[in-house]
Amino acid sequence: MYRQHGVAQEVVAPERLVFTFIWDETPDEEMLVTDTFGERGAKTQMTFRRTGLATAASQDGHERGWNEAFDQLGELLTAV
Repeated sequence: MYRQHGVAQEVVAPERLVFTFIWDETPDEEMLVTDTFGERGAKTQMTFRRTGLATAASQDGHERGWNEAFDQLGELLTAV
């Protein structure tokens, strides 16, 4: 199981969400995640930014993990 935590920094519904993201195993590595949302025709466009990753390997791993999570979210929303 992957354990992580974070703190909401900014919430501007329905436009922007900013929060910290910290793996429990590496508490000294704090990532800042910024999600912005906007209309794109009949759909919602999300821009996802993250900062604070120290290495290219860490960036690659996070990219794969977040993409997988977003794919699963898309599947769930389609099924609902």
